[in-house]
Amino acid sequence: GGNYITPKLSTFLVNRTRQIKRIKPLFEKLTTTEIKILRLIGEHKTTREIAKELFVSHRTIDRHRYNICNKLG
Repeated sequence: GGNYITPKLSTFLVNRTRQIKRIKPLFEKLTTTEIKILRLIGEHKTTREIAKELFVSHRTIDRHRYNICNKLG
């Protein structure tokens, strides 16, 4: 009646939890806008596409990208 998790899956879940705990403090440094831009970057959008979607100049997005890189190391 219980649940069974294979050792491989158990290891994966533990490692994933450790990664999240290590990464989460980094994302807390980002502003709401920077997180939004990071998600759009993750969707493979270019700087110009992001700028158009957010109604700002591409230079503004470049600056946000620079700040994101600095904050996340």
